[in-house]
Amino acid sequence: MNALLALTLVALSAAPLDTGSPHVQRLAVVVGANRAAPGRVPLRYAHRDAHNLASVLVEAGQFSREDVVVLEDPEPSRVLAALDSRLERLGKEGREGLLLFYYSGHSDEQALYPNGQPLELKALRTRLEDGRAAVRVGILDACQGGSWTRAKGLSAAAPFSVEVPLGLSSEGSVLLASSTGQEASHETDALQGSFFTHHLVAGLRGAADEGDDGQVTVGEAFAYAQRLTIRDTSLHGEAVQHPSFDLRLRGRQDLPLTRLASASSTLEVRQELGPLQVIQLHSGLVVLEVPEGRRALRMALPVGPYLVRRRTPEGTFARELQVEAGKTVTVHEENLELVGAPGLAAKRYSRPLAATLTTLPAGTHAVRLSVSTGYGETRLNTSSTVYASPPSLGVGYRVGLSDRLELAVGGLPARAVLPPGAGGRGDSLADALLPPG
Repeated sequence: MNALLALTLVALSAAPLDTGSPHVQRLAVVVGANRAAPGRVPLRYAHRDAHNLASVLVEAGQFSREDVVVLEDPEPSRVLAALDSRLERLGKEGREGLLLFYYSGHSDEQALYPNGQPLELKALRTRLEDGRAAVRVGILDACQGGSWTRAKGLSAAAPFSVEVPLGLSSEGSVLLASSTGQEASHETDALQGSFFTHHLVAGLRGAADEGDDGQVTVGEAFAYAQRLTIRDTSLHGEAVQHPSFDLRLRGRQDLPLTRLASASSTLEVRQELGPLQVIQLHSGLVVLEVPEGRRALRMALPVGPYLVRRRTPEGTFARELQVEAGKTVTVHEENLELVGAPGLAAKRYSRPLAATLTTLPAGTHAVRLSVSTGYGETRLNTSSTVYASPPSLGVGYRVGLSDRLELAVGGLPARAVLPPGAGGRGDSLADALLPPG
């Protein structure tokens, strides 16, 4: 399958940029395109991908809300106009700036397809090489090809290298591709979005903070998204997606993209073993996963109810919590409570109750005592005679060999011998159960 699943491109000027400085202007154009070009199928979650990425930029990336524009299936000309206006703004203000472009939707080796119409990649490349922005970040979650998970395109074409569509001639760049040029990009109902964008956003929210320093770099976010994209497509897809990474930055080894201290509502996780999952309760979605190992992470999350969960062979441990505006909620792994054990799923007792058995439980003994008395009536001509036979005592012994097999000795109550034609009944005592052994 021929595809460019997702690529992230960062181009920097020769001088390193302090992206954590409040003097750095951060502007973003974020596009989600569900509509398909002719001959392709529509997507369902590209708009959601775009809004999720925009949210993490505002909540943890130090982008002002008014500086992040989200476009749903815009005309190609509107996308270019949005990029041009932001480049012009950066040029006039003369401030160091970061321009981020994100696109989720269909594409091929020549163009993106917002609103089902072609936007040539060379026009996009021109904007991402414009020096009026000291740092330019491009993220494309798009491809061609097809799969059961609604790949973002259905037309076959010759394989192409991930460097071709947005390879920049300027020195200093980071290239992240969530698959090779011959793999497809997928969205899935289980995540209500694409695999790569979902995990990229989770990483930027703090799950990818390997250094526990309160910030997530491009490299950390990619490594997190790469591992989980490979895992999920291995489990749920027909073909595995293999993200790739190319770092070419002058004067720096990585680029911080989110700073968690800037988030207004956060969850702090103290993990001893892990891995832990954080589930958004109103949607039921796993919003992020904390890699296994001892760590303390702060994660930027929207306000609302969540469940922190750890699954183990011994059972599921979890705790509900509420993330509130302007606050940090802390949860310790050791304070999670057992909410489900493996044996409960069978909906049965580990050992059947004796009352439900046709035989005694294994190792259980029983003595059966029975007393039987017969009553009868004989008729001669017009007269009849009623009589009772002497009581008879019966003794039996039973032992359970297994839950389905027992050994019985005696056990049948003695019956009175009645004359021919006589009816009768017997009364007996119930089994007396003895404990095993």
